[in-house]
Amino acid sequence: MNTVKDLMNNEELMKEITEDLENTHITYEVWAIGYNRDSCITDTEMLIGEFTDPEKAIEKAKALTLADIVYQASEEDNDIEPCEPVAYISIEVETVIED
Repeated sequence: MNTVKDLMNNEELMKEITEDLENTHITYEVWAIGYNRDSCITDTEMLIGEFTDPEKAIEKAKALTLADIVYQASEEDNDIEPCEPVAYISIEVETVIED
C-alpha cells in the first residue's frame, strides 16, 4: 500500500498531475468552520472570500478576527441557526480546482 509520502516522491505521477493542472482554473477559498466541544465539525460554515492568489488568501485568513466573522455573518441574509453549539471556529484556506 502506498503512503502519501510515497506518492509525492513518485516523480512520474507528480509530473502527470502537474501537467493535468496547468490549464485548470484554481482558486483559494477562505472559510470559517464551526466545531463543537468534541472537535467535530458542525453544520456551521461561512465563506469569507475567494482569491486567485494563494498568498492573498493566507494573508486574509491570518488577519481575520472574531469580530470580522461576526460582522460578516450579521451582514449575510440568512436566518439559519446552528444545529448544535459551536465551541470554536477554525479558519481554513481551501484550494479549489475547477473540474
